[in-house]
Amino acid sequence: MRMRQMPSVEIGPGQTVAFKPGGLHLMLINLKQPLRQGDRFPLIVKLDKAGDIHVEVTVLSVGAKGPSS
Repeated sequence: MRMRQMPSVEIGPGQTVAFKPGGLHLMLINLKQPLRQGDRFPLIVKLDKAGDIHVEVTVLSVGAKGPSS
């Protein structure tokens, strides 16, 4: 397995994309402070055609199952 930066992820009409460990995921860089388990913060996902989507991120422990797992 190799991590590589992708400038964009294409999502076709009616399709969904899951960001999760072992697959596509977001890497947050240049953070002003370390993230701690239980922290919550807003994140804006910018989509070319659908505009901005505002989500709230909750920091889980390493290896934790996500809410839909």
